[in-house]
Amino acid sequence: MTDFDAQFLDREKQVRAVRSLIVRAANLTQVEKVLLLLAQRGEGRLVAIDPSGDFRGVDIQKIQAPMWQGVSGEVYRTGRSQIVAETTDDPRQDVAMLRGLGARNLLAVPIVYRKRDAEGDIVSETTIGVLHALNKRQGAFDSHDQQILY
Repeated sequence: MTDFDAQFLDREKQVRAVRSLIVRAANLTQVEKVLLLLAQRGEGRLVAIDPSGDFRGVDIQKIQAPMWQGVSGEVYRTGRSQIVAETTDDPRQDVAMLRGLGARNLLAVPIVYRKRDAEGDIVSETTIGVLHALNKRQGAFDSHDQQILY
């Protein structure tokens, strides 16, 4: 691991590195809120951060999901995004948690760190968390939204 890799995998640097990208991606996909769940592998959980200030007044530290359950865990483990068209129809615990934060529909995509060699080729990939885009402003989430966020 290079010094750059070690720096990027630091939680605080992850947050700063993706904050501006998230705000831009949220604008492109026309969503109301964005929530990140970052991996804490040693504890087997995904822990929330609020990258764009969408959840003021919420105790963000309490928002967590197991890595092995729910839409968050599945997206984290498989590396494949998922759309939940209607949160009221989904019984998974993390979707219920997101519904409690005001989610009516959502798109969950993996956050993947891609290490590249000097030529720019990907030499390894590590999933570091899950991005949840909540409440599409117009229409429904689709494959175009998935491409923008992934």
